[in-house]
Amino acid sequence: MSSSSVSGKKVIITAPLTYAPRLAKEIEAKEGKALLLPTIETLLIGPQDPAWDEMISSVKSISQHDWILFTSRNGIKGVISALLHIFSTEKNSGEELKKEPPLSKEQEEYLQEMFSGKKIAAIGKDAELLDSYGLKAALVPPTPSPQGIVNSLKNIYSEQKNKTKTIKEVKCLVPAPIVREIPEPDVIPNFTKALDEIGCQWTRFGCYVTSPSPSLTSHENLILLKNGEVDLVAFSSTAEIIALLSEISASELKKQTKVGCFGPITAGNAAKSGVGVDMVAKDFSSFKGYVEEMERFFSQK
Repeated sequence: MSSSSVSGKKVIITAPLTYAPRLAKEIEAKEGKALLLPTIETLLIGPQDPAWDEMISSVKSISQHDWILFTSRNGIKGVISALLHIFSTEKNSGEELKKEPPLSKEQEEYLQEMFSGKKIAAIGKDAELLDSYGLKAALVPPTPSPQGIVNSLKNIYSEQKNKTKTIKEVKCLVPAPIVREIPEPDVIPNFTKALDEIGCQWTRFGCYVTSPSPSLTSHENLILLKNGEVDLVAFSSTAEIIALLSEISASELKKQTKVGCFGPITAGNAAKSGVGVDMVAKDFSSFKGYVEEMERFFSQK
């Protein structure tokens, strides 16, 4: 008999299929029932996308910047994919080069050369994804959030004794999503506003696309949710909330189930959208911490 309060609970996961299985694995490890309901999809930008040329131009400009600030795994994958496309083109070989780790030695060396002398910031477990590409994050903020990156940058340059640059001279690249068909969440705009406030120079560019999942409207797990047959909806981003609210109202969602959020930013935006939040992960650096919070929540019911 399982000792976990998550055991047997039906938990809707609204994350895109690119990383929903990681959360599902943690829920299932506690014998919970993970139900995938991807409300959004995230796709890397391809050569046919109108944003392709700007993205390629931006990643080629890494050498002109001091930092590249990653706020998501998709941002990392988008930039790496673009760089490997450039590498493949320059190499001019007919072979299909790998874009998922482990990479070839040549690919890793190329990436290390492109980031040589530049510093990388990443959030929480995203630093491990960089490791798998042979890259190291110089900054992983104690608070795993975009604002955590800003706070750490401010501290780095205010505490630097032999200053080679002031924070106003620091140039940062900000890989970000291109949001289509739904309103853009305020996460990246708030991030760049905070960079402005500490005086950093920054350049934002799109490296992946976020849009509503085409299967959402007819998804069987949406029907379960509307019928009140699930115990918790687990949101991991603001975009997921916005997309789901196109199919079910905030008041109806509250009536049919409990709502969990992966960290205070998502929870805050849920509240702004009228969604009542029942639990928020205190450790939002990994999905393991999210599920541990679910355990605490269900044990109190």
